[in-house]
Amino acid sequence: MSVPSSTRQIALTFDDGPSKNTTSVLQVLARYGAHATFFCVGVRAQGKAEKLRAIIAEGSEIGDHTYRHVSLIGHGLVWDEAQIARTQSVIAAEAGVRPVWVRPEGGWLDQTGIDAIEALHARYAYWSDPGEDTVKGFTAHMIATRVLEHARPGGIIVLHETNPDSVEALPHILEVLRARGYTATSLTGAFAR
Repeated sequence: MSVPSSTRQIALTFDDGPSKNTTSVLQVLARYGAHATFFCVGVRAQGKAEKLRAIIAEGSEIGDHTYRHVSLIGHGLVWDEAQIARTQSVIAAEAGVRPVWVRPEGGWLDQTGIDAIEALHARYAYWSDPGEDTVKGFTAHMIATRVLEHARPGGIIVLHETNPDSVEALPHILEVLRARGYTATSLTGAFAR
């Protein structure tokens, strides 16, 4: 998946939050004038109003990463819809917004998962540029190198805010992207252009 773009826009996304690293990621984004989509797990978002509201206040957005951080494969429509709807309700209660974007764990879903997302008037979000930050042994340098090798206009980068090496890699990634003329933004920001 990529964003239709003739400009040097790139969408930045973070999975698995909110976490102890959310504030650090937001600080780095603010330093570089960048924004992102934070795909939050419903059960992790409960009671985290301050972190979720900070994401919105900093100009980024919150996506739905299912309630229990699961794939949407082989479970059935009612189960899939419940995973998405429950997360949307938690985020709406904690942050005052309802996510537009849904990304199941690993991006894995079948047609039933797609149907569930569409039934809830949301949009599925995959990526074009995996930072490979879930690969055991990948260092901050390796993550940054991987992202920057594959960065292209309209690309969608996926990183995991729970990985301290990804947080460490982020300033270098944003510096190089900016030097190359890219604007790092959220999915909605990228699709709005």
